[in-house]
Amino acid sequence: MNDTSWMRDSQRVLLLSSLCLVLYLPALGNRDLWGTVETEYAQVAREALHSTSWGWLVPHFNGDPYNEKPPLYFWLIALASMPVGDVTEFTARLPSALAALGTVIVVYFLGKALLNERAGLLASLILLSSPGFFRSACMVRIDMSVAFFFTLSLASFYVGLATSRRQGHSRQKRWLFLLGWFSAALSCLAKGPIYPLIIALTLSSYMVFRKELHRLKETLPLLGALVFFGTMGLWCIPVYFKAGPYLKGLFDWGVWYLKEEEYHVESFYFYLPQFLVSMAPWSIFIPLALYAYYKETRDGEQGTGDRKTVIPVPRSLFPVFWLLVGLIAFSLLSTKHSRYILFLYPAGALMVAQIWEGYWAKSPPLWPWQKCLPVLIIATLTGVVVALFVGERLPYPALGLSLVVAGMLIALYLAYRASQVRLLFGVILLVLSVCQAIYYQFLLPLQNNANSDRPLCQKLLGIMEPGAKWAVYKYYRPSFTYYTHTFPGNIYMEEHLTALLSSREKVYCLLGEADYRGLGSSVYKVAEIPNPREKGPPSFVLVSNRP
Repeated sequence: MNDTSWMRDSQRVLLLSSLCLVLYLPALGNRDLWGTVETEYAQVAREALHSTSWGWLVPHFNGDPYNEKPPLYFWLIALASMPVGDVTEFTARLPSALAALGTVIVVYFLGKALLNERAGLLASLILLSSPGFFRSACMVRIDMSVAFFFTLSLASFYVGLATSRRQGHSRQKRWLFLLGWFSAALSCLAKGPIYPLIIALTLSSYMVFRKELHRLKETLPLLGALVFFGTMGLWCIPVYFKAGPYLKGLFDWGVWYLKEEEYHVESFYFYLPQFLVSMAPWSIFIPLALYAYYKETRDGEQGTGDRKTVIPVPRSLFPVFWLLVGLIAFSLLSTKHSRYILFLYPAGALMVAQIWEGYWAKSPPLWPWQKCLPVLIIATLTGVVVALFVGERLPYPALGLSLVVAGMLIALYLAYRASQVRLLFGVILLVLSVCQAIYYQFLLPLQNNANSDRPLCQKLLGIMEPGAKWAVYKYYRPSFTYYTHTFPGNIYMEEHLTALLSSREKVYCLLGEADYRGLGSSVYKVAEIPNPREKGPPSFVLVSNRP
């Protein structure tokens, strides 16, 4: 009997939801939007929110059609921003946090279907505390919404097939399959067709391994295809009749993205170390899980029937197929980025949870609270010190980190010797949660001035007349649009800069200091503004064609 049997599903979901909200929500609005991606996506959502005609159907950025991504994620940001009337830092990041919460809950139910309630709960806790997952939950990231829809789709198909295997045809199975098709369509509307393809490959390869490929016909392929393409058609058909060239541009961009050999280029093996680092320290147990899977399969084929092993045997290979198919598919693409494989983190969490569940089931009772308390205090202190170290706020960093980590290792060793698996799991979870909560809620905002373009944009607005026409030469950033609430021109060629400054109306242009020195004497220097960020020129110069 599981020691979590006293908790109902609703209570576990409430527990997981509370943890996610406490850990993620305070880190959403405590700093400006940074970098290119956050401000770009927030601006696309803002233009949809304030559109008076077809802006919700055809995404726009800086006043022009935006065909780099499908519209679903921008709709989510716009919907989250409706109550406040504009896209803010908090509302722009809120869909990522809610998608992370949804993914955690789906993983709980999938883990329950794969093994039992405890495995599902452990997998959810592993996932919500994994560093890469935690980071993306607190940022403007399409990939978190993709991870949710992808996980929901795969979970629906798996649970539906498992239900039909035990109970035959049922209404529950029918709705699960339709939910799987619908979620696959949403993953496509969020970022593109590669994700439904990986869902199909994962299910097919797993069913081939089980010699049950014929059972895929139980997933209602005809009705499911109608749901899938019908969901896609709700957006594609109106866009085709209203702005047909936009769909072609979106398709061409996707083809370029898949073929491009100079955009985020990395080696074939790029994703594996990225995945292991982003899930550390939980990822330490993934090789152990793979070995256990291998040993179980080998023993089964040889008919030895020997199950005596110090490594708990996982019950399902489904997360392994999920992880391997996704890794191979994305590794074949030359364009790579660590956040692209966020949809694989649930698979890793499920694999690790099955190992922990096996040890957990055989572990002795938990130590008395008087004995556990010092270990938990040391774990909390370790989380604080590691956060301060990562945030470069720790006095005497080497000495402080060494002392605390040494104490933590001693406590872990004593707990390991006593087979206190539950305490070990709680310590790792506590260290990760405390460390990341402190870092993202308190320490990361301290870097705001060095990463945000808001101060620079506010200075520009204070200098230029309201409604003035302006542009940026060579160093345009999406934050210039988002934080000025204007549509500046984006100029790269010198002849276009000359044409702008030759305009009969008064115009402004922001350019680097070196580029300013190359201009003629007919240009008026309005102001020099230091660049707070490392990228770009040391300072910008705002010029005009008239005094």
